[in-house]
Amino acid sequence: MSARGQEAVKLPEFRGSLVIVRIIEQTGTLLKDGIFVSDGEGGIFELELPALRAKNQTETLNKTVQVLNELRKQGYKLISSNSGGASSAALLVTSYIFQRD
Repeated sequence: MSARGQEAVKLPEFRGSLVIVRIIEQTGTLLKDGIFVSDGEGGIFELELPALRAKNQTETLNKTVQVLNELRKQGYKLISSNSGGASSAALLVTSYIFQRD
């Protein structure tokens, strides 16, 4: 367990030189809420997130930081990030691209 009783995030060992992390947060049901990680070499690691609500911000942020730190431990460095969404749909999509030499 990590701080505050939350389960610690453990990522699989990625093999690719690039890894993409996509985080989807929303209040509706248009897409699946979660953190999705892929190195293009295998399946996609999925981590469920709660719906986009003020009461869930701490859990979502803690899980995001854990995923980013796990990738850093595997030798990846952040090379790009972007975020966008639609206020009318209360949708936020954030992408991070990591590279390892």
